[in-house]
Amino acid sequence: DSLEEQAFGITLAYSIPSTAWTVKGEYIAAETSADGRDDREIDRYGLGVDYKLNKQTKLYGVLAQTKINEALQLAYDRAEDKETVFGLGIDLKF
Repeated sequence: DSLEEQAFGITLAYSIPSTAWTVKGEYIAAETSADGRDDREIDRYGLGVDYKLNKQTKLYGVLAQTKINEALQLAYDRAEDKETVFGLGIDLKF
């Protein structure tokens, strides 16, 4: 009943003039609390790039890292407080 979460995020994108490249960045922070439990904090950072092949096709890549505080690490029995992910993809518009 007393669960409460506060979160915010910011995302930025910059299209490099006269090129097919767009650079993106993101930061998200969240804090969850409840009576009788420690606060749980999560921070996520991400960087990405898009490459526009043509009007209908875009390639993209992203690298992101999530960092959690000790309370969350113990709750999920995780050995590490950070997780890093990498992704590649293609966006096709029909």
